[in-house]
Order: sequence, then structure tokens, then C-alpha cells
Amino acid sequence: MMKNIEMELNNIIEEEAIKTLFQPIFNFHNGEIIGYEALSRGPIDSNLFSPLDLLEAAKAYNKIFELEMVFRKKAIESAKDIKKDKMLFFNVEPDIINDKHFEKGQTSELLNKHNLDLDIVFEITERTAIEDYDKYKKVIENYKKQGYRIAIDDVGSGYSGLQRINMTKPQFIKIDMEIIRDIHIDSFKQSLIKAIVTFSTATGIKTIAEGIETKEELKTLIKLGVYAGQGFFLSRPSSEIIQTCNHIKTMILDINYEKEKFSAYDIYTNKIGTIAETNISTHKNVNCSEIKEIFEESKYEGLCIINESNHVEGLIMKNYLDSILATQYGYSVYSRRPVSLIMDKTPIVVDYNLSTKKVSELITLRDNEKVYDNIIVIKDNKYYGMVSIRKLLQHLINLETDYARHINPLTLLPGNKIINSMLSQCCRTKKKVTLCYVDLDNFKVYNDIYGFENGDKVIKLTARILENIMAKYYPLDSFIGHIGGDDFVFMITEDIHNIDEICRNIIDEFDKNILKCFNKNHITTGKIIALDRENKQKVYGLTSISIGGFIGSLTNFESLNNVGEYMSVLKKKAKEIKESSYYIINQSNIMKSSQMPR
Repeated sequence: MMKNIEMELNNIIEEEAIKTLFQPIFNFHNGEIIGYEALSRGPIDSNLFSPLDLLEAAKAYNKIFELEMVFRKKAIESAKDIKKDKMLFFNVEPDIINDKHFEKGQTSELLNKHNLDLDIVFEITERTAIEDYDKYKKVIENYKKQGYRIAIDDVGSGYSGLQRINMTKPQFIKIDMEIIRDIHIDSFKQSLIKAIVTFSTATGIKTIAEGIETKEELKTLIKLGVYAGQGFFLSRPSSEIIQTCNHIKTMILDINYEKEKFSAYDIYTNKIGTIAETNISTHKNVNCSEIKEIFEESKYEGLCIINESNHVEGLIMKNYLDSILATQYGYSVYSRRPVSLIMDKTPIVVDYNLSTKKVSELITLRDNEKVYDNIIVIKDNKYYGMVSIRKLLQHLINLETDYARHINPLTLLPGNKIINSMLSQCCRTKKKVTLCYVDLDNFKVYNDIYGFENGDKVIKLTARILENIMAKYYPLDSFIGHIGGDDFVFMITEDIHNIDEICRNIIDEFDKNILKCFNKNHITTGKIIALDRENKQKVYGLTSISIGGFIGSLTNFESLNNVGEYMSVLKKKAKEIKESSYYIINQSNIMKSSQMPR
């Protein structure tokens, strides 16, 4: 049997009996296809049809380099329909760097042979441990010097750990599908992805999620800020090059729009189109000297290049044009030639309705040499105007200042103006929400006995408990606001089914931690004796927490005042119970209440 496998492997390599499939990778900001992963398959009726079986056999019989070269050759032969602005991702086994036949320039030769000018990304797979990191680093640097980019594949599994990322310093990291699976219901995985995204943004690395199989997974990844993704839900591997996928693009744009609609910060952000300058544009056949004249006669930093249908073709920045024409032969070579030869064919193009905050995030994802280039704005898929980085930054500074004015200084949680704006958004949509009003019982007497400084500590304790519980259960879809004093609100922008568990956790954490704020006598007796408003002695219980909640759509309320009045009623229902408790009602009038004994 083993002999048969060896013969079958040798036949596949000699006959190059490999079929290449291409799986599109989608940009999660605009829904465009950024590139394709080349996936190799053996003969369909073979024992070695699976690429994993092929690779295992190749390793067993010392044929890994030969097989990899066949994979690469067949992929390049099949890639003639890939456009120049798209990337082609190849899987690379680290083991091949140890092969005596491995040398620089083989991929370039294949590309030149087929007259292809492709943006190649080599994916370093995780199936093999790297034993010689010095040699590995030299090979990676050779790839980079040839203009190729590097991705670390299957991050989060196998050998694709932090050491490999650190040694490689890739342009992309591809997150393993096991981390992606069911991420919409796994808050631990969400926190992990959030940390990876934060690290990637800080280091200029782009994140790509693999193996996306459901819309819920896609929505969660977009909300977490992952740059791009692939998977059966988006598009299955195909022997044909899929150029566009309109229904996926529409879905991604809709998810982005929904994401922005329920963000507290984005209440203060304008649509990018409102700060765009409707600069004149020009066509790609206009020569470079004419473009230079336009720049000299105006204050424009950049010009959008459009076609006859007013669709964006590219961007030319003044400083880039000047640098090209200032070279030794630059003016003589380019001055009479069309701007299309030197324009940026892949500028940032955003829709008029995208928030300025979202656009600022996009800027951090582009290459360093383009970071100060203008942003092109489209409306109804046609050119509308441009925004300079200077103008965007000034706008964001103003927003940050305005937002900070409405943050509660004690807890640093959003205050009433932001809370009302969030509720107003919810009142305009039929989307169901879970809205809860939180109040402390016997807090005034605690303040009187222990003083305002200790009272502030209790307020901050309550805020941190709410933040921690919300981060644990709904790190993406929750909002917490501080109404003032000992009153809080938290909201989850969906109809949830575990509100009982959440409320119990809040109450349990509060009741456990509040005891640290009392002296031994009050803890032992479980009561405080103090004067009431009529100057009479009264027995009070220890400070507890009450939660009144509503699940459903807010569209039936006539105004925000009606929402506030209704939530006060629910809170009072919870406060009727003498210890920490919650009272929840949903739209179908099913009521729940619970008392949590100390």
C-alpha cells in the first residue's frame, strides 16, 4: 500500500496532475474582493485528492519541494484572469527552505513566463515547526526584497504563535477557523480576536479571518474590526476567478451601517460626505503636464481621476506628481503622457454615508506611503468629492472634544445627552433591544454615614461591575450610561435570552463587593440606624442594587420621556423587594422578577 502511495505521488508530480481552485478574500470595510487564495487538489479519483494527504505523502517520501513547485506552477498558469490590483495568496510549507533545490527567483520566472504581473502573498503554513530560524529569516527577507508579501496562516493553532509572527513580521495574519467558529456566541473568542486586531492595527498588519460559515460569524468579525475574510459562507473555492460578488458586498456594507447605527461614540460623528470638498476631477487620458498646471493654479492637494460615467478610476496627489516629474528624466518621459500611467489605482474610496470615525480606522490600514493621501467620497456609486487627512483629523479632534464634554467625570461613562441619543436611535428602528435601569437602594443613608468620598467609591464600584459583566457577555453590542448620582442604564442592542443570568451576575458581584464598603458592626447586624428626613431614627438595610428591565422595540413609545417614565416604573417594581433584585418585562407582557438573598 505504501509503495502504491509513493508511485501515485510520483505520477502526480511528473504529470503535474494538480487542479487549482481560487477562493475570494473579501474586504470587510467595503465588500470588495482584495485577492484569492490558491488551493490545490489532486486527481479527483486519487487517494491523494486532499492537499493534506498530498503534503503528508510528499514529506514521507522527501518530495515536498517538488510538490510545492507543481502547486505554484499550476496556480500561476490558472491565474491569468486575476486583475492587477488583486492579490494571489500561495500556501508555503516552511520545510521547503531546507531543500537543496530551493533558490531565489523561481516564482518570478514562472510569472514572467506567463506574462503575469501579480501581487503575490506567500502564506507560511503552521503544519511544521521551524528549527532553523536564522535560515528561515533569510528566506523571508529574500521574498520581501523581491516585492512579495508575507502572511502567517492559521494563527491561533499549531505552530503559528507569537514567535513566528515576531520572526516573520508579516503584512497579513490569517486567523484559524477554529477560533472563528461560533465566535458570535463565545465572548472569550471575541476578546481574543479584539486583542489580535488591536495588536495588528498598532503594527500595521492586516487581519484575515478564515473559514467563515455563517452570517452571525461575519457580523461579529466585522464588529470586531477584522480587515478581511474568506469562507464557504462568502464564496466557495472555484476553478473560475470570481471578479465581483454583489450580494456579499451589499451584505458587508449593510452590516457596517448597522454597526455604526448603535455605537455611542458615532452619535457624534458626521457622515464623511458632509465634510467632503467637491473638488474638480479629471479624466485618466489628461496628460501629466496639464495636471501639474491644475495643481499650480489651485490649492488642491489631490485630484480624483474619473471615467465618462463619473466613476472613480484613481487618484493623483500633487506631491507624488512633483516627485515623479522632478527625477532626471521624469518630465521628458511623463509630461506628455496620460496621468493613468502614474495615478494610484487603488485609493481609499468611501461612501458618503460612512462615518468619519470609520474612515479614520480605514486610514490606519493602508500602506505608509499612502497614509496622507486624500480620501475619495462617492455618492450613489459616483464621484462626489474628497477629504484631506488634515481636515479629517481636525474634524475628529472637534468630535472628541464634544464627546468628552458629555462623559460623567466620576465614572467616565456616557452621560445623559449620549444616553438620550442612543435611545432616540432605538426609538426610530423596529430592532428589539434589552434596556435596563439600575438604581442603588439605601445609598443616601450610606452617603450620610460614610461620607461623599466613600459614596463616590460605591458609584465607581457599580460602574466597574456593569462594565465587566457587559464585557463578559456582550462586548460588542452593549452600552452603559451613567444617568447621574446612583442611577445607571445599560442596553444591549438585541432581544437577548440570558437577561436573568446577567442580572444575577450583576447582583452577585455587587452584593459580594459592597460588604467591603461597610464596617464590621453594620455587616454583622445587616442594618444601619440613622435619622430620616423628619429627624427620626429609622432602621435601613445595607446598600443593595435594583434593576428594572424591558425587552422589545421602543417604537411604541411616543417620546423619550415616555421611555424614561416607563423604566422608572419597572425600577420601582424591583425596589419593592427589600434586597438586591431585578424586575424584567418583555413586549409580550411576560414578567420576571427575582430576589437575590445575601
